[in-house]
Amino acid sequence: MQLPLSIQILRTLKQGKRQLSDEALSSVVSYVSSQRGEGETFCNRAGQPDLYYTLFGWMLTYVLQLSSNSRQRSGLLNQVETCKLDTLHQTVYALCQQLHRIMDYGVLGWRPSVESLFIQFLAAYQHHGSGTGMNAWAAVTLTHRRSEDTLRQLLTLQHPSGGFLAHPQAPVPDLLSTAVALFVLSLHREVPPIDATSFIFAHWLSDGGFAPTLLDTQSDVEYVFYGLLAMGALKRK
Repeated sequence: MQLPLSIQILRTLKQGKRQLSDEALSSVVSYVSSQRGEGETFCNRAGQPDLYYTLFGWMLTYVLQLSSNSRQRSGLLNQVETCKLDTLHQTVYALCQQLHRIMDYGVLGWRPSVESLFIQFLAAYQHHGSGTGMNAWAAVTLTHRRSEDTLRQLLTLQHPSGGFLAHPQAPVPDLLSTAVALFVLSLHREVPPIDATSFIFAHWLSDGGFAPTLLDTQSDVEYVFYGLLAMGALKRK
């Protein structure tokens, strides 16, 4: 029986972590730690505490086994004015609640409702920033069921560099699209025709973060998540 999607994501992140040397892991841990805000928040690129980035920060905190204060996490969640959140951030908030339980109780804290939340997050993300595109649409479709046509469409988005495009007209492949594509392909035991290892490592920055594209020089916790997810998806058996 296939494992729940949320557990597979966390296991894939852990697999990505295992690909790092001690020195590399120390660099990643240092970067993620540097992105903490007040309490248990994580910051966006402007250095401001942000619930969206906190979601990724908490996932990395769990996977990298960083220290975390349960009472402060609970206090943070209680302060959020959920009635003012848009659809994406409502889903982010609900995922943070689930992660809060998992960080306290491990996989015993997992609840079945988290599966629909992850799929909702992917669906909402199609309409948010760089997530918009055929790649994100294919990911949503393939988390529901296997579709040969959709798999073929997803594979057409692979660039000669090994990375994946967000959509056919995208100027360059990006790490987010590559991580999502590799993870979804791994769920269906599919291997992309071009190895993406060099592409992924080319996006690793000297400060321990990962760049969104080769045109970028700045990272954030979201892209560390995608870096580890991509590395782990390559090694899934």
